[in-house]
Amino acid sequence: MKTARFLCLCLLLIPVPASGQATTVMTFDRGNDFLAACEHPKDELTNYACTYYVFGVADGIDFTSGREKPVYCLDPHATMTQERSIVIRFMQAHPDRTHLATAALISDALRDAFPCHPAQ
Repeated sequence: MKTARFLCLCLLLIPVPASGQATTVMTFDRGNDFLAACEHPKDELTNYACTYYVFGVADGIDFTSGREKPVYCLDPHATMTQERSIVIRFMQAHPDRTHLATAALISDALRDAFPCHPAQ
């Protein structure tokens, strides 16, 4: 399942030129880049790219952190769209940090929203 999600993310990030239009490449290296593109996406492709970027980073964090010491404990009922909204709200609330790497901000946002409790 995670492999399929990752492949979907990769496909969304491949630039596809429309007839007569220049190719645009989206990069989300820094929170400022992510927020500029994702706060009010200009089209459906951007909307999906933003959502799947958060989802891919979250999966990567989950995969690398291990079960013994998770970074966050995601609610099993949370949707990808909710995760993206949480990240955007976090960046809006912390404009002094949006110059940092987007992946780090995603991690912080999800950790704040879905903290692990001692029993988890």
